[in-house]
Amino acid sequence: MRIVAALAFAAATALSTSAALAQDSQIGVFVAPQISTLGLGAEVGYRINDYVGVRGGVNAFSFSRTLDIEDITYDGDLTLKSFGAMADLYPFRGGFHVTGGLRLNYNEADLTGTPSGAFYNVNGTNYPTAAVGRLEGEVDFRRVAPYLGLGWKGSLFSPNLHVGADLGVMFQGKADVSLRATNATVGALLASDIEQARQDIEDEVEDYRFYPVLSVSIGYRF
Repeated sequence: MRIVAALAFAAATALSTSAALAQDSQIGVFVAPQISTLGLGAEVGYRINDYVGVRGGVNAFSFSRTLDIEDITYDGDLTLKSFGAMADLYPFRGGFHVTGGLRLNYNEADLTGTPSGAFYNVNGTNYPTAAVGRLEGEVDFRRVAPYLGLGWKGSLFSPNLHVGADLGVMFQGKADVSLRATNATVGALLASDIEQARQDIEDEVEDYRFYPVLSVSIGYRF
């Protein structure tokens, strides 16, 4: 609901601004660096006429953080990487647009469980570190992800200096989660507890099947 409310607010703001800029011709090619919740990136686009534009872009970023999921602490290496192809519809001929498209999605996370002293606590049971080896997991999502959003583009200070903002959702689907112990002699009880821990990770990242996208760009229009 928060995403829907944010989109509605963005639409109202963009509509009021767009009306004032409707006479400012924005037809042409533009290139723009971009800061986004999808990572740092750049996009190239072409405003075909007053009503239709197309664009493509790439975003990437990586970082590390500690994640506490149920009884296990994980060291997480998180990677954002995606490529987008989108169409913009400008219903009022100004800067406000509705966007739909697809992203080639390589967002993923590598997880390594951190033992507590000489033990791993897996699903409420302590296992000696030697019996587990290392807990290693991976999280990734649907490779091709639809995107839907709203945005605004216009000129800043001069007709050639281009500024844009977008707010939308990338539908990257349910996460594909794996978790394993590196010790080849894992018993049935530990294997069952690891499966429960895997499901705990899956539940933790469930909301990310709808990935919120907020981006800002400043570029040049030719």
